[in-house]
Amino acid sequence: MQVKFTTAHPMDFTNVQYVIMFNTSTAGGMPYANGYLTNYANYWFAIIVGGNGVLSQAQVVQYVRQPGVGGGQVAIPQIIQYTPQQLQYNLNSNSQNTQFTVTFDRHLFDGIVPTPSPVPAANPTLWYANWFTTNGSGQPIDAPGLAGPQDTSFTYGSPGFDISTTFDLPWNAVAGWPQVTPGSAQIAGGEIINSK
Repeated sequence: MQVKFTTAHPMDFTNVQYVIMFNTSTAGGMPYANGYLTNYANYWFAIIVGGNGVLSQAQVVQYVRQPGVGGGQVAIPQIIQYTPQQLQYNLNSNSQNTQFTVTFDRHLFDGIVPTPSPVPAANPTLWYANWFTTNGSGQPIDAPGLAGPQDTSFTYGSPGFDISTTFDLPWNAVAGWPQVTPGSAQIAGGEIINSK
């Protein structure tokens, strides 16, 4: 699978994190940028690109569900290590410093086996994805939709996308979506390309 992330202005890997969030479970739907308000509902895996001003890198995170104190479940982010064969990161894929591309093996999202029991129907064929930007502390800056990082109406795919099929699904920000500061965090578009 290949994912492209495009911004309106050149990317700033020191002050902005670029997040591609996936819901790979059979439950729920779109993973929205305001996950901190919903105990990360629909967050299963993320590819987060950031850096320190000298280097940028892609990190893979799984949100492992565990029983919470007083009931319910808590989503705990855990880093998944990967090999160069499992994930390739192309920093400047459009030669304008406004796009990166990540190509990865979908089995990377088989992930960590949670305790006390495995995720039911792990790695099903209907997935959801969303793009957003955050500051270094993880606070959302921009996300697709009219309400920016608080938007809960944006849908990518119809509904979601079937990873058992071959597809190329580009999208572009719609005129009228709010502008954000810094411009390096303003999302201009994205694309997911899948081959069986």
